[in-house]
Amino acid sequence: MPELQADQDYLLPETVPVTSCYCSRSLSARGAFADDVVLRVTVSPSFFDDYVIGMRDAGRSGSSGHTLFYLRDFLRQRQRHPKLLPQEDCNRPLTKATAQLVSAAWIRMLREARHPRHPRLGLDGTTYQFYAETPEGGLAGRTWSPEPDSNPRRLVELAEAMARYCNGELEEADIATKSAALCEKLARDA
Repeated sequence: MPELQADQDYLLPETVPVTSCYCSRSLSARGAFADDVVLRVTVSPSFFDDYVIGMRDAGRSGSSGHTLFYLRDFLRQRQRHPKLLPQEDCNRPLTKATAQLVSAAWIRMLREARHPRHPRLGLDGTTYQFYAETPEGGLAGRTWSPEPDSNPRRLVELAEAMARYCNGELEEADIATKSAALCEKLARDA
């Protein structure tokens, strides 16, 4: 069994990055796939609505600074309870130093993506589709309900921490700490 775990300690490559056609039009219209988005993860839980967590680089649109965003629709729940669940948007600035740490961890994980000898699949769970824009072009990879104490799980936890920071539940230092820890772990594993 340890061989199987080691074989799943990275993302699977995506040949085509996730685009707006995989998510609701509302998420697309609200900027989840805009040109200034440099990092994003599209999260697709089996029985709940998709959501997107990401980072914008305002420098790509002529401004300065980085912003984390979290976009969620609640489409499935809204069909049952139309007045109870609105769409949810969150944007929060991020310092350049923290943005660089997040980018370093995210891009390193995507650059190490490869096909497993033993694919890990299931009928329900959560699919995470990661994307990063680099000077060489876009990188994309995915994971499905990653195992605890694996590098894909650490990247998922970083993305979830970004959403919690965006919602005011965590401090920026928490994002920097998680990013640095993932970078250090990846360096040790290399």
